[in-house]
Amino acid sequence: VSEIAELLGDLRRHAIQFIRRCFFARSRSPDFREQRRKRCAQQLLVEKRATATPAVATSLRDLATKGQNPIGRLHALWTLEGGNALDAATVRTALGDTDGRVVAAAIRLTEKFATQPGSEDLAGRVVALAGSHSEPELRLQLALTLGSLKTPAADAALRALVLAAGEQPFLADAVVTGLAGREAAFVAALIKD
Repeated sequence: VSEIAELLGDLRRHAIQFIRRCFFARSRSPDFREQRRKRCAQQLLVEKRATATPAVATSLRDLATKGQNPIGRLHALWTLEGGNALDAATVRTALGDTDGRVVAAAIRLTEKFATQPGSEDLAGRVVALAGSHSEPELRLQLALTLGSLKTPAADAALRALVLAAGEQPFLADAVVTGLAGREAAFVAALIKD
């Protein structure tokens, strides 16, 4: 028993040393420092409400819609959202992005605007996306957002999504979370389809 305890103690010490070496080696790399700098900049922009400044908000909108790096576009979208400076036009543009991660974020961000007057086209664009993308993470976000839209068109797109990708992990859970009170009608329509 004492030998096992000693062995476990040695393993614990070696594991701690290994983790420390990996972290410190990683923290000295230029990529890690650059990523940390960017995360801190984003956090400061949101916390200090710098996005309320028109010049900063305009720059972030330009980055979100015209930036060359998809991760930069993604961060710009979420920074605008965190600073309450996101507008429907920026989300509309992001829905047509070439990168699936940016489109998935834009789908999520439409939920903020979909119920506002004058933004009905955003819901229509999300519904249209249901049949045109096959990326699993994008389909999962579509299922979550379509369920929250609670329109006949969104429910029809949700049924089509279930039929196309019903075996995808977590998709059924995502579909069910948005149906609240419409489950029986949804299943009946799904059976007809």
